[in-house]
Amino acid sequence: MHEHFVRVVGNGQPIIFLPGTGWSGDIGLHIADSVKDSYQVHMIDLPGIGQSKGLDGVIKLEDAAKWLHRYITKLNVEKVILIGHSLGGAICLSYASHYSSQVAGLVLLDIGYDKIPLFPVKMFGKLGYMVPFISVLHRCFGNKMLGKEDDKPSNEAKDEERIKSQIEKHGFPDNEYTRQAIKNQQPANTEGISLLLALYRTNLPRILTSIQVPSILFYGNRYQQPMKLQNKIKKKIMYIKKKHPSIDIQELNGGHYAHLQDELALSKMKAFIHSL
Repeated sequence: MHEHFVRVVGNGQPIIFLPGTGWSGDIGLHIADSVKDSYQVHMIDLPGIGQSKGLDGVIKLEDAAKWLHRYITKLNVEKVILIGHSLGGAICLSYASHYSSQVAGLVLLDIGYDKIPLFPVKMFGKLGYMVPFISVLHRCFGNKMLGKEDDKPSNEAKDEERIKSQIEKHGFPDNEYTRQAIKNQQPANTEGISLLLALYRTNLPRILTSIQVPSILFYGNRYQQPMKLQNKIKKKIMYIKKKHPSIDIQELNGGHYAHLQDELALSKMKAFIHSL
């Protein structure tokens, strides 16, 4: 297994794209195709999630930044543009914090403005109530307490059913990019779960408000969710704006995948990239 499993599209200044949990790098293919005439987009599977080799031991988000740095160093370029969604965005944020001199610009997709809650039920389901205890045990006993990997064969006969279900669940556009990304969804192995626990332990807003590179944050306004949640997100965004007014913050219509749900997201992203 490669340390970095990468798909490369285009020519020009390098862009690194990191996906969220459960996705392969090619969920960023629609972004890559839209800028491929001027930029070379490197879509990387996350370590332990997909086809990139996992990171050993009890890790911090900084270790994932070092993992990314090893790849970027091989490119032998002065600076890169980083784009990351969710967990991938958290790794990009950590990288920009530790290696700012090598970052031309940072694009965060619905990540960084809020801390992971103590009981992350929305992220892990009912298992979220156990995450604080799992985190403590993981720090004490390492990856062995996460159990063994269970390779489950895919059922190709249900692919279309699963694709339609995911499109409806997340409000994705029904196109070839989305369908291919859903087909290539990736489970996390024990190292991938370890990376998720590293995210859980990290105060992302603290890192974001100290960032020193040109940055844009896209967030989903959750317009279809209860007003209480919408107001909570607005409060978090106002805090970031107050602490770091130079960060460009863009509201999108949608949820955690608003960059796929809002038709204006791609043009706004491209405008920022071209401005660097």
